[in-house]
Amino acid sequence: MRWKSKAGIVLLTLGGLLFTACRRKEGCMEQVATNYCSDCNRHKGEICEYNYTIAFWFDTTFARYLAQLEIDTLYLRISDPDPQGGPSQELWNSFYLRSEAFLTEPTCEDSGVKKFRFHYRLGDMSDVCGGGGGVLGGGSRCWRLIYSAYYPGKGVIRDGFITIGPGATGCEKIRFQ
Repeated sequence: MRWKSKAGIVLLTLGGLLFTACRRKEGCMEQVATNYCSDCNRHKGEICEYNYTIAFWFDTTFARYLAQLEIDTLYLRISDPDPQGGPSQELWNSFYLRSEAFLTEPTCEDSGVKKFRFHYRLGDMSDVCGGGGGVLGGGSRCWRLIYSAYYPGKGVIRDGFITIGPGATGCEKIRFQ
């Protein structure tokens, strides 16, 4: 009887180990994601999170242009337009003094560069952007962000948009010229 009892304990232990070893662990299996799960065995892409940086800069030529316009301070803004046509949501604002122009092209890590760091999750992408043409990271879901450099009373000096697709990471430099 003692032997049957030990065999039962061994079988229960092995069965428990087998059950836990076969259990699927869901998570983000994209290595560039900030929440990458190395021990997951089932990919759940909509929970993947990424960081993207947009860095703005201008050179002395653009600073001279601002001087001609009698602008000492250039205000920056990034907003997220409503896909249904409602009002845009402002996400970030900053400013540059004209004297902060760069002599040479900076890197994204330079301390003087004005940066907007965008942390996003795939499942939260609000826009449908087609097959990835011109979309950073590719894919059909995306974020469309509008940026502008303006001066109160003189209006927008420069503006544009950036489309960030699934899995886009890193930094993009936008030069005002």
